[in-house]
Amino acid sequence: MNKKALLYGLIYSITFISIKLTVLLGGYSLNNFGYYFSNISCVLLIIPFYFIALKHIRDKDYKGVISGKESIRLLLSIFGVSAIITGIYNFIEFEYFGKNLAINYYNSEKFLIYLKNQSKIKVEDYVKIIAEQIDNASSFKSTTSKLFSAILISTSSAFIVASIMKRNSK
Repeated sequence: MNKKALLYGLIYSITFISIKLTVLLGGYSLNNFGYYFSNISCVLLIIPFYFIALKHIRDKDYKGVISGKESIRLLLSIFGVSAIITGIYNFIEFEYFGKNLAINYYNSEKFLIYLKNQSKIKVEDYVKIIAEQIDNASSFKSTTSKLFSAILISTSSAFIVASIMKRNSK
């Protein structure tokens, strides 16, 4: 593995964790940005890291010429490092904070409004639905769902960035 790719993966992971901790410890987890957009924003943040890392590695280590295959290998190395670190972070975050956040969310007015907007759900079933949602919240499910979105976005972005940034010798 390229050491610079490892370094960029670590830097991205630190940035990801810093943003997520700011949202979590700042009390923004249940507002619109924190609940709906903080994770996807952090996942999309890998795209600028890909561009910066590939340009830096291509220009310094490969003298400005890099193949598409090598570009993909470097970018997927960055993703691999970041997926492992952010996956561990997501698991730990849910273990320490996620269950309480789930309880607070499912007992909130926001979730009650969501239930009321579902015409097929009867009012007498609200308590049962809330209890099921809280019981089904788990660290594994939370981490898996976050890693799944990261895999989809990060791998497809890696291929796009590699095709844009590669330079073949002619």
